[in-house]
Amino acid sequence: MKIDSDLARNFLLISPNIIVLDRLKADFEGLKIFHKDPVIPINGYCDKNWKSDFQLKIHIQDKLSHIKPYGNIFLTNIHRLYSGTDAMPSFEDTDRTEYFLGSSPISKTTDSKIDLGDIVRDSDELVVFNDEAHHIHDEKLAWFQSIQDINNHLKQKGKSLSLQLDVTATPKKSNGSIFVQTVSDYPLVEAIAQNIVKHPVLPDKKSRNKLKEKPKIHRKLWGLHSIRFFRMEKSL
Repeated sequence: MKIDSDLARNFLLISPNIIVLDRLKADFEGLKIFHKDPVIPINGYCDKNWKSDFQLKIHIQDKLSHIKPYGNIFLTNIHRLYSGTDAMPSFEDTDRTEYFLGSSPISKTTDSKIDLGDIVRDSDELVVFNDEAHHIHDEKLAWFQSIQDINNHLKQKGKSLSLQLDVTATPKKSNGSIFVQTVSDYPLVEAIAQNIVKHPVLPDKKSRNKLKEKPKIHRKLWGLHSIRFFRMEKSL
């Protein structure tokens, strides 16, 4: 890579919460997604030693090993990247856990002597991928401000983020219009047709006849005075 190249050799993958992080971890741990797809060309293609040159190192959340200047993939949820200047948790955040319950207490099992946010902000090259990124371009959100802060640290070195890509299943505003910054739209119907996601199946008449309605149960539960329950017979 040329010294003056705008491309980057460090990558930051951000999830909104631990649940999404665990799904990403299943793919990226051990870099298996790159070998499974496969992404890496076979050795000898164009007379290059591709697999030998593919030396990326994955760092998941607080499990940070030796940090090289280049060739790192940082996989984390957004909360690990908050700085002291970021906004307080808001009801508008994708993950409202901290808004309702406050920050999680730090224990001996979760405390890390290495601050991932500091390491990312010290990087000289960086590409950012945001998963479940529905509304992160709202300037009031801590997520937006965290990425802006990372970019500001790069600007102090005369650089900037090489690229930011946002991924979401709902790239639409409240009025139904698609975000103007959308690069590619992959509809669910098309994903079903191409066997990327599971096919929805409607129960047949015989199965529907086995559904039984239970009588209303009158009790207060989170402000609801009645709940109607349905159950499906185990034979289905």
